[in-house]
Amino acid sequence: MKRAISLLLAVFALGSCASASAKPQAEKAPKAVESKATAVPRIMQLERPKGGEWFGLYVLGKKAGYAFFDIREGEYEGQKAVVEESRVTLKASVAGVETERAVGEQRFYEYKDGGRLLAFREERRGDGGEETLIGRCTPEGISLLRQRPGLPDETRSLPPTGEVVEHSDAPRLVAQTREKIAGLTIDLEQTLEDKTMVTEFDSEGTMVVAGLAVPVLRTRTSEERSNLAVTTILSKKDGRVLELRFGEVMVGKAEDENLAKQLDKVDLFNLTRVVLDKPIPDSVRFGPAEVTFAVSGLAKEMRREDYRQKFSQTADGAVTLTVSSKAPAASAKLPVKAGDDEEVREALESTLAVESEAPAIVKLSKKIVGDEKDAWAAAKRLNQFVHNYLAKSYGTSSDRATDVLAAKKGDCTEHALLFTALARAAGIPTRRVDGLVYMDAGDGVPALYWHEWAEVWVGEWAAIDPTFNQPVADPTHIAFGTEGQSDTAGLIGQLQIKVLGFKAIEGVGAKAAKGSSGL
Repeated sequence: MKRAISLLLAVFALGSCASASAKPQAEKAPKAVESKATAVPRIMQLERPKGGEWFGLYVLGKKAGYAFFDIREGEYEGQKAVVEESRVTLKASVAGVETERAVGEQRFYEYKDGGRLLAFREERRGDGGEETLIGRCTPEGISLLRQRPGLPDETRSLPPTGEVVEHSDAPRLVAQTREKIAGLTIDLEQTLEDKTMVTEFDSEGTMVVAGLAVPVLRTRTSEERSNLAVTTILSKKDGRVLELRFGEVMVGKAEDENLAKQLDKVDLFNLTRVVLDKPIPDSVRFGPAEVTFAVSGLAKEMRREDYRQKFSQTADGAVTLTVSSKAPAASAKLPVKAGDDEEVREALESTLAVESEAPAIVKLSKKIVGDEKDAWAAAKRLNQFVHNYLAKSYGTSSDRATDVLAAKKGDCTEHALLFTALARAAGIPTRRVDGLVYMDAGDGVPALYWHEWAEVWVGEWAAIDPTFNQPVADPTHIAFGTEGQSDTAGLIGQLQIKVLGFKAIEGVGAKAAKGSSGL
């Protein structure tokens, strides 16, 4: 269930990047802003509040956090630079455990139009573990230093980034010029690679602020591989950001610092769940079966139809979803060959989070898999190990696979992360999956809760859940996205789901350890 927090942080990270960095399109470069001194980059000529801006972060109407953003002149290695700073904090209760997550970041750019990214520093504290990333960027590449308490410093050499200064405040620049800005930003959460961001002018209108109709400008920012757009609403008069809207799930409202930090008591476990009309019996959950749901509030582009999920539309316009649990019929030998399939190739890569090339991960994976050559059999060995190895804990979580290995505890995200790293180290293409799963929370309310599990490629994709010790994920697992996609969070609070029916099917079941928990 802690997955809800990380998804919401991913949503806000999208907003931070949208106002952090990207490279303008050459064919549609932003119009120059009139200036008093031509040496001043146009991004620094935009009207904005002195000393930065504070926001209260509201999740489904409950204030669960706060954020701070600022763009200012500064220095980097003795030279004048544009400095972008952001700080985000979320606090909530998850299954009775109080959690807090804070992410702070600084990015330094050349002090000129089109100035490239010179350096960055990101600090993560609280839930998810502590970590500092320090990067120095040159046209030849990025030198990255990674620091974690109690562990030796790590250094990496990365390809150069195409990130430039214009998107350190892209929404404000687009609101003034009305020109689209599309470009690149480096992903510090997952891949440490550039991804595409696009900010466009949306509309002009009014917004009621303190009882008064205020003229406003709206922009929209989207991210590569995401269906969730961030809307920025700015005052037409003075350029202040009045609201940041992350789909329908989270709103950042402009507030002074003291008010922004006055938070509500937020129980994410119950606030974000999807209540069902009837319970789902154990005979369905723990055996080979299929379940049919009626679903509303799910946009067409978010309907993930695959080997185990099938959508259909009835004559009255209702959408039904049938999910089945079955073992894979295909087989593959280790190490699995990706061939020309890009999805399979990506599912073998070592990333900042999925550290499948870390020596400790590689050594343990070899020990667990042993002399097994069948990919599906090896995946089941790894599934069993991760389930037994990790204590089920909501209050302790980790962002990186090696941290999970050291902590020996966590919830669904830690189980899926460690399993994915171990499986990739063994040569099994594996990806993490975000979605919903049925669980008895003990309060008598049948509901689906946000969850993370994994899929392995063993000649075909197969769902597997180490949290619940399910070698075949049961048919109450409804998948919406993979690898922490931020747009998945946009479904929170929007879905309505009913159970239409269920039946047994032929095949190997998804037998689970009853009583297991740890979403």
